[in-house]
Amino acid sequence: METNERPGRVEACGFSPCGRPAKSRGLCNTHYEQRRRRGYQRPIANTVTPGANDTERFWNRVDKNGPESPFVAGPCWTWTGLLTERGYGRAQFDGRVCKAHQISFRLAGQTVPDGLELMHLCHNAACVNPAHLKPGTHRQNMIDAGAIGRMSRPATPLQVQRQSNATVWGGIWRTR
Repeated sequence: METNERPGRVEACGFSPCGRPAKSRGLCNTHYEQRRRRGYQRPIANTVTPGANDTERFWNRVDKNGPESPFVAGPCWTWTGLLTERGYGRAQFDGRVCKAHQISFRLAGQTVPDGLELMHLCHNAACVNPAHLKPGTHRQNMIDAGAIGRMSRPATPLQVQRQSNATVWGGIWRTR
């Protein structure tokens, strides 16, 4: 029985920046599938060494030399890993997929109290700099985002007033 595998020797993926073990036609599984489906390959974002823990993997995907924000001091730490459609970073941490800015805040030794969410003071969704994040209510976050034009349609003062008087009753929003 003849096989193509050579005992004791593992070839690296033929796509130069990759370095993963080759599985088929000189490419790793990811690049083989990309070539098969699309006809080309692209680099795998920020590959890390095998055996790295979650914290090392997380910080390997952060660029601490990001753009300066006009709203807060210091550069944004840009997330270079997976981004959602809205530009927020996503990462696997402790076996769960979480938002990257929440992981960063937690790694900085801070917690978000119940009922609050993290607000980006720099207004950069991909930023994971803990100094640019602050806990706040959803209402505060929406007012802050609308004040600088980050919302598709800023809330009017009447809408803000109605939102503060609204409650959920039977799954339907009702005003008091």
